[in-house]
Amino acid sequence: MEEFEITGQDTLIAVGKFNSKAEAIEQFRKDHPGYSITAINDEIVIGWYEYSGLPVFEGDDYVTDEEGCYFTRQEAEALGE
Repeated sequence: MEEFEITGQDTLIAVGKFNSKAEAIEQFRKDHPGYSITAINDEIVIGWYEYSGLPVFEGDDYVTDEEGCYFTRQEAEALGE
């Protein structure tokens, strides 16, 4: 199992072992409702992918639409963005 550290607003830090980032995010949201996630394992979260709901990290290859929604490059190409 891989360990994930989730950092939220107000310097809330939650550490736990999960099978995936998605599982770690889901548990953080359950345990800390109302807190936004700002980093995962020291990677800065800049947004959330529209379809998968997974985090967009600084340096990811992403596309945004006119409304500011984040898409992976593959999703954007499929949508004609």
